[in-house]
Amino acid sequence: MAEGTKGYLCFPFLFNFHHIYMSITVLKWFRRYAVVTGANKGIGFAISKQLASNGITVVVTARDEKKGLEAIQKLKQLDLPGHVVFHQLDVTDPASIKALEHFITPQYPQFAIN
Repeated sequence: MAEGTKGYLCFPFLFNFHHIYMSITVLKWFRRYAVVTGANKGIGFAISKQLASNGITVVVTARDEKKGLEAIQKLKQLDLPGHVVFHQLDVTDPASIKALEHFITPQYPQFAIN
C-alpha cells in the first residue's frame, strides 16, 4: 500500500484527460460500501464484480440507465455475496451527482465519501 494511503486503495485512471482517483475505504468494523462509476462495462464492471465477491455492497453507476440495469442483472446472476444496486450518474452533471448523494445518504448513513 502506498505511503500516506492508510486504509485506502487508490486506483488512478485517465478519463477524458483528467485523473480520477477511485478511493475505496474498507472498514472491517462497519458494513462495507463502495460506489463505482462507469460500472456498466470494462474496468468499472470488473471492480464492481470483485468488490461484490468480497461481500461489499456496491452502488453501480453509469450514465445510461438501461446499460446500468443490464450490468446489475449480470452481477446478480453471479450470485455474489455482496449486494449490488444501480443509480444513474453522469459525473459531468452536478445535478446528477447531487441526486446520487440524496440516494446514498438515507440508505447508507455510514458511507464515507472520500
